[in-house]
Amino acid sequence: MWLPPPLEALSLRVFPDPGRRAVAAKAVSFALVGVINASVDFGVFSLFYYFLGVPIIVSNLISWLVAVSGSYVMNSMTTFAAESGRQLRFKDYASFLLAQVAGLVANTATIVILSYSIPWLLGVLVGPGATLRVGGHAIDPVLIGKVLAIGASFLVNFTLSHFVVFRRSSSSSSGLPETSGYTLTTGLLRSGVSPRVVSDILGHSDVEITLNVYDHPEGKLP
Repeated sequence: MWLPPPLEALSLRVFPDPGRRAVAAKAVSFALVGVINASVDFGVFSLFYYFLGVPIIVSNLISWLVAVSGSYVMNSMTTFAAESGRQLRFKDYASFLLAQVAGLVANTATIVILSYSIPWLLGVLVGPGATLRVGGHAIDPVLIGKVLAIGASFLVNFTLSHFVVFRRSSSSSSGLPETSGYTLTTGLLRSGVSPRVVSDILGHSDVEITLNVYDHPEGKLP
């Protein structure tokens, strides 16, 4: 998986343990992809709802589908590169979409509920016709609902992606069981194959992860 050099260096300092560092780096990478897709989601939703006059639920469905497709591609190539082998497969894409349905439900439920409940609460607490204002400008409750909906779906999507869709051993792409993959990888290292080559095969972002996870007689680069 890829991280900007400053974040990569920070992860090495904060999480010296390779296992925890890998999980932390994956979470950061997923968050970065999420920021990009949140912008896409928000932009597509605004285009369809505000400019084209498409109903709120339909607009939300379209923006979700576009953002989730981009999320699958980017996470397959970066965050979960080791698990996916950086290959896009229709079967995995379909599985990813199905797993994100829970995120879509959370997203849509959040935006619909808040778009109706915020004006109602304002009417009860402040008075009929009350609106939210920031710097003298009225804030559309739908926008607030959409922002919170993106956050809700992000949490659900990350959980499902990490624990369900991309939950594979590093050797799964070769069709080998995890124990057989470990034995094979260790054998390659002990036979003199460069750890850098093995690290690239496994999709590790750092060759040190390969050396710490798998047995290597010298414990260092040849």
